[in-house]
Amino acid sequence: MPTTTMDVLFFPFLVFLLLLIVSSVPSECNPKPVIFNFGDSNSDTGNFLITRGMLSQLPQNFSLPLQGRLCDGRLVLDFLCESLNARYLSPFMESIASNFTNGVNFAIAGSSAFPRTGPFSLAVQVAQFARFKNRSLEFFSPGIEGLLGEEDFANGLYVIDMGQNDLDTAFASHSYAQVVQRIPSWIAEIENAIWVSTKPEFKGKL
Repeated sequence: MPTTTMDVLFFPFLVFLLLLIVSSVPSECNPKPVIFNFGDSNSDTGNFLITRGMLSQLPQNFSLPLQGRLCDGRLVLDFLCESLNARYLSPFMESIASNFTNGVNFAIAGSSAFPRTGPFSLAVQVAQFARFKNRSLEFFSPGIEGLLGEEDFANGLYVIDMGQNDLDTAFASHSYAQVVQRIPSWIAEIENAIWVSTKPEFKGKL
Protein backbone atom coordinates (compact mmCIF):
# COMPACT_ATOMS: atom_id res chain seq x y z
CA MET A 1 0.00 0.00 0.00
CA PRO A 2 1.30 3.51 -0.73
CA THR A 3 2.38 5.64 2.21
CA THR A 4 -0.05 8.45 3.06
CA THR A 5 0.39 11.67 5.01
CA MET A 6 -1.73 10.19 7.81
CA ASP A 7 0.60 7.18 8.00
CA VAL A 8 3.57 9.49 8.56
CA LEU A 9 1.81 11.71 11.08
CA PHE A 10 0.62 8.66 13.00
CA PHE A 11 4.15 7.29 13.23
CA PRO A 12 5.11 8.75 16.67
CA PHE A 13 1.92 7.44 18.26
CA LEU A 14 2.47 3.96 16.85
CA VAL A 15 6.05 3.96 18.13
CA PHE A 16 4.83 4.94 21.59
CA LEU A 17 2.18 2.22 21.66
CA LEU A 18 4.60 -0.44 20.44
CA LEU A 19 7.21 0.45 23.04
CA LEU A 20 4.54 0.56 25.72
CA ILE A 21 3.27 -2.92 24.86
CA VAL A 22 6.75 -4.45 24.64
CA SER A 23 8.01 -2.75 27.79
CA SER A 24 4.94 -3.71 29.79
CA VAL A 25 5.81 -7.42 29.82
CA PRO A 26 7.83 -7.26 33.09
CA SER A 27 4.91 -5.54 34.82
CA GLU A 28 2.99 -8.82 34.79
CA CYS A 29 5.34 -10.00 37.53
CA ASN A 30 5.82 -6.62 39.19
CA PRO A 31 2.54 -4.74 39.90
CA LYS A 32 4.41 -1.50 40.64
CA PRO A 33 7.34 -1.35 38.21
CA VAL A 34 9.88 1.44 38.18
CA ILE A 35 9.20 3.62 35.11
CA PHE A 36 11.77 5.53 33.06
CA ASN A 37 10.21 7.88 30.51
CA PHE A 38 11.89 9.70 27.61
CA GLY A 39 9.96 12.07 25.36
CA ASP A 40 8.69 15.50 24.39
CA SER A 41 5.71 17.65 25.42
CA ASN A 42 3.38 14.65 25.14
CA SER A 43 4.84 13.30 28.39
CA ASP A 44 6.64 16.28 29.96
CA THR A 45 5.63 16.46 33.64
CA GLY A 46 7.49 19.68 34.42
CA ASN A 47 11.03 19.68 33.02
CA PHE A 48 10.35 22.47 30.48
CA LEU A 49 9.06 24.92 33.06
CA ILE A 50 11.77 23.99 35.58
CA THR A 51 14.56 24.78 33.09
CA ARG A 52 13.06 28.26 32.73
CA GLY A 53 12.41 28.87 36.40
CA MET A 54 8.64 28.99 35.86
CA LEU A 55 5.98 27.67 38.23
CA SER A 56 3.14 27.36 35.75
CA GLN A 57 2.18 28.50 32.26
CA LEU A 58 -1.43 27.34 31.89
CA PRO A 59 -4.34 27.45 34.38
CA GLN A 60 -4.17 24.33 36.53
CA ASN A 61 -7.50 22.51 36.85
CA PHE A 62 -6.39 19.52 38.87
CA SER A 63 -4.88 18.51 42.18
CA LEU A 64 -1.55 19.70 43.60
CA PRO A 65 0.55 16.66 42.54
CA LEU A 66 0.05 17.62 38.89
CA GLN A 67 0.79 21.33 39.06
CA GLY A 68 3.79 23.08 37.50
CA ARG A 69 3.29 21.72 33.97
CA LEU A 70 2.63 23.03 30.48
CA CYS A 71 -0.61 21.06 30.26
CA ASP A 72 -3.90 21.57 32.12
CA GLY A 73 -4.79 17.91 32.43
CA ARG A 74 -3.43 14.41 32.75
CA LEU A 75 -1.07 12.93 30.16
CA VAL A 76 -1.03 9.40 28.75
CA LEU A 77 1.95 8.82 31.04
CA ASP A 78 -0.20 9.78 34.05
CA PHE A 79 -2.87 7.27 33.05
CA LEU A 80 -0.15 4.64 32.72
CA CYS A 81 1.03 5.35 36.27
CA GLU A 82 -2.54 5.21 37.55
CA SER A 83 -3.16 1.87 35.84
CA LEU A 84 -0.08 0.46 37.61
CA ASN A 85 -1.08 1.96 40.98
CA ALA A 86 2.11 4.03 40.88
CA ARG A 87 2.74 7.65 41.77
CA TYR A 88 3.02 10.20 38.98
CA LEU A 89 6.61 10.49 37.78
CA SER A 90 8.73 13.33 39.13
CA PRO A 91 10.56 15.37 36.46
CA PHE A 92 14.30 14.70 36.41
CA MET A 93 15.18 18.38 36.83
CA GLU A 94 13.09 19.03 39.93
CA SER A 95 15.63 19.66 42.68
CA ILE A 96 13.22 19.84 45.63
CA ALA A 97 10.64 17.31 46.86
CA SER A 98 11.30 14.82 44.05
CA ASN A 99 10.63 11.14 44.67
CA PHE A 100 12.33 8.83 42.21
CA THR A 101 11.61 5.51 43.93
CA ASN A 102 9.00 4.66 41.28
CA GLY A 103 10.98 6.04 38.35
CA VAL A 104 12.09 9.21 36.58
CA ASN A 105 10.71 11.34 33.78
CA PHE A 106 13.33 12.81 31.42
CA ALA A 107 10.82 14.09 28.83
CA ILE A 108 10.88 17.80 28.01
CA ALA A 109 8.78 19.84 25.60
CA GLY A 110 10.42 20.54 22.26
CA SER A 111 12.64 17.47 22.25
CA SER A 112 13.34 15.45 19.12
CA ALA A 113 15.11 12.26 18.17
CA PHE A 114 17.40 14.05 15.72
CA PRO A 115 19.80 15.78 15.70
CA ARG A 116 21.61 14.50 18.75
CA THR A 117 23.14 17.92 19.35
CA GLY A 118 19.80 19.43 20.39
CA PRO A 119 19.73 20.78 23.99
CA PHE A 120 17.36 18.04 25.18
CA SER A 121 17.37 15.56 22.32
CA LEU A 122 16.64 11.90 22.93
CA ALA A 123 20.39 11.25 23.10
CA VAL A 124 20.77 13.91 25.82
CA GLN A 125 17.89 12.41 27.80
CA VAL A 126 19.51 8.98 27.62
CA ALA A 127 22.79 10.53 28.81
CA GLN A 128 20.90 12.11 31.72
CA PHE A 129 19.48 8.69 32.51
CA ALA A 130 23.00 7.24 32.54
CA ARG A 131 24.13 9.89 35.02
CA PHE A 132 21.10 9.29 37.22
CA LYS A 133 21.67 5.54 37.12
CA ASN A 134 25.36 5.78 37.98
CA ARG A 135 24.76 8.19 40.87
CA SER A 136 21.81 6.22 42.19
CA LEU A 137 23.78 2.97 42.23
CA GLU A 138 26.74 4.76 43.83
CA PHE A 139 24.69 5.82 46.85
CA PHE A 140 22.21 2.94 46.92
CA SER A 141 24.57 0.44 48.53
CA PRO A 142 25.22 2.52 51.69
CA GLY A 143 21.46 2.43 52.30
CA ILE A 144 20.40 5.98 51.47
CA GLU A 145 16.62 6.04 51.05
CA GLY A 146 14.81 7.19 47.92
CA LEU A 147 17.26 5.77 45.36
CA LEU A 148 17.14 2.84 42.96
CA GLY A 149 19.23 -0.32 42.82
CA GLU A 150 20.37 -2.72 40.12
CA GLU A 151 17.14 -4.72 40.27
CA ASP A 152 15.04 -1.60 39.75
CA PHE A 153 16.92 -0.68 36.58
CA ALA A 154 16.97 -4.26 35.30
CA ASN A 155 13.22 -4.76 35.74
CA GLY A 156 12.14 -1.21 34.93
CA LEU A 157 9.52 -0.24 32.39
CA TYR A 158 11.15 1.98 29.74
CA VAL A 159 8.88 4.27 27.71
CA ILE A 160 9.87 6.45 24.74
CA ASP A 161 7.35 8.95 23.35
CA MET A 162 9.28 10.79 20.66
CA GLY A 163 8.99 11.81 17.01
CA GLN A 164 6.31 14.46 16.54
CA ASN A 165 8.74 17.39 16.69
CA ASP A 166 10.95 15.70 14.12
CA LEU A 167 7.94 15.54 11.81
CA ASP A 168 6.80 19.10 12.51
CA THR A 169 10.24 20.56 11.84
CA ALA A 170 10.79 18.50 8.71
CA PHE A 171 7.42 19.34 7.14
CA ALA A 172 8.08 23.05 7.73
CA SER A 173 10.97 23.12 5.28
CA HIS A 174 10.96 19.88 3.27
CA SER A 175 8.74 18.14 0.77
CA TYR A 176 6.68 15.08 1.65
CA ALA A 177 9.14 12.78 -0.16
CA GLN A 178 12.10 14.28 1.69
CA VAL A 179 10.37 13.84 5.04
CA VAL A 180 9.67 10.19 4.32
CA GLN A 181 13.36 9.67 3.53
CA ARG A 182 14.30 11.07 6.95
CA ILE A 183 12.02 8.77 8.97
CA PRO A 184 14.44 5.78 9.04
CA SER A 185 17.11 7.94 10.69
CA TRP A 186 14.68 8.96 13.44
CA ILE A 187 13.67 5.36 14.00
CA ALA A 188 17.35 4.41 14.19
CA GLU A 189 17.90 7.00 16.95
CA ILE A 190 14.94 5.63 18.93
CA GLU A 191 16.11 2.05 18.41
CA ASN A 192 19.62 2.97 19.57
CA ALA A 193 18.21 4.65 22.68
CA ILE A 194 16.22 1.51 23.51
CA TRP A 195 19.20 -0.81 23.30
CA VAL A 196 21.79 1.30 25.08
CA SER A 197 19.57 2.49 27.94
CA THR A 198 18.43 -1.02 28.84
CA LYS A 199 21.89 -2.61 28.83
CA PRO A 200 23.06 -3.38 32.38
CA GLU A 201 26.57 -2.19 31.54
CA PHE A 202 25.45 1.12 30.03
CA LYS A 203 27.49 4.00 31.50
CA GLY A 204 26.40 6.88 29.31
CA LYS A 205 28.20 6.49 25.97
CA LEU A 206 25.83 6.22 23.00
